Amino acid sequence: MVTKEPKKEKSFYYKILLAVLTIGFLNIAYLLYRDMSGSISFYYFSLTEKTICIILSLIAMPIMYALIAIAALLLKKTNRNLYICSAVLSLSSLIYIHANTTYANYSYQQEKRIEAMNLELFEWEENNNAPLGYPVEVYRGGLELKGGGYAGLSHHGTSSGKHGWGALGAGMSSRGKALPERLHVTWLSYAEDTFYTIDCPVDYDKMLRLFKEGCDWKGASGKIRHETYDTIIVGYAPGGVVVIWVYGQGTQVEIGRYKGKKTVISEEEIRSLEYPDKLFFQQSYRDKKMNNPGIVPPEVQKANKNKPIPYGLWDTYREKYSWKPTFLIQNEGEIGDFQFTGFNGEREDLFHERLINDDYKKRAIPKTLAFDWKDKKGEQYSGYIKFDEKLIFDAFKEIYKENKELQAEIEFRVNIPNDFITVTLKVNNNNIMINIGNVVEVFKVRK
Repeated sequence: MVTKEPKKEKSFYYKILLAVLTIGFLNIAYLLYRDMSGSISFYYFSLTEKTICIILSLIAMPIMYALIAIAALLLKKTNRNLYICSAVLSLSSLIYIHANTTYANYSYQQEKRIEAMNLELFEWEENNNAPLGYPVEVYRGGLELKGGGYAGLSHHGTSSGKHGWGALGAGMSSRGKALPERLHVTWLSYAEDTFYTIDCPVDYDKMLRLFKEGCDWKGASGKIRHETYDTIIVGYAPGGVVVIWVYGQGTQVEIGRYKGKKTVISEEEIRSLEYPDKLFFQQSYRDKKMNNPGIVPPEVQKANKNKPIPYGLWDTYREKYSWKPTFLIQNEGEIGDFQFTGFNGEREDLFHERLINDDYKKRAIPKTLAFDWKDKKGEQYSGYIKFDEKLIFDAFKEIYKENKELQAEIEFRVNIPNDFITVTLKVNNNNIMINIGNVVEVFKVRK
């Protein structure tokens, strides 16, 4: 009995080896049977995707041996358990191979179709956004790409807007792909407890022009770098308002404003849903979203309580005026770089090299801004301002009440001690101070 047991155990492991070889043979046979297109280039050579898959299947065989051996050991070393483990592993590996080869073929066909249409590909990711206090979540849909293809916007989680209207959110894919030509999305507005849907073309030509032009940004070294845009943001405001922006390092430009319609998801569709999509239709789940301090901060919940939703507010943010920044640095100081974010979600960087020649330009009302300067001794300072919304909107309304085509200056005056900034909106002899209620921070930059 003592001598037979090792032989029996050795025979069992031979059976595992035979099972692994059989699974490997089936996988390779299936790969040889499947039609696969495309190849992957390495440093000095290239291999077809089918060849790579076969090599990976061979590499996976020792791993499969270990998995079956461990499973069979845990379940007792019987032929029955060996056959069950082998069958499960064989079936799962074939399903995995089928799914991956199908996706690889689809991607290859899409690339060839795009190539035939002479479309340009860019590396970018898709983001969702919402205003603070009015969270949304995409139920289904996404961006339909030029020439075919799709960039999904669902399953990105809840967009809280904690970083502001138009700010970056969670992205899914930054691989090279064509730009979108259509938006087809259904989303849930938690604050309104309402679903909206939209299916409309978007401004592909404007996006293509911007991606081709690219944008500049200045790194820590002080050198200006030129890159292209890398994110397309879709923002959802109450009332079904949708705004699309493109974002690059330090620059964000609005593509367009669109309008969705209220929609009702059928009971039949709801019954067919699986978790987690079914949660969209549980009232307790929706209420938790609005009461979650991580999504809607307590101070925002308190401020919005018993107040009507300000429909149309986000359209007023889109109004633009012709203005430029000017600077008065006391005691022979010199301005550096200037960056601002508008209430409409757009961002603009004006480097020192360009700021001195900056001219009037149609811009949204600024929400936040930052700039740096040096005093006559070469000491460097940086300032940040977050405007009081009512104060600055009232100032612009007053200045432009008779003529919206006027050209204004926003003057930033730094005091002699370099510890405070005052702001004045100026048109001809009409000056309005914009200081009460602003958040102003000034600090000395350490070398």
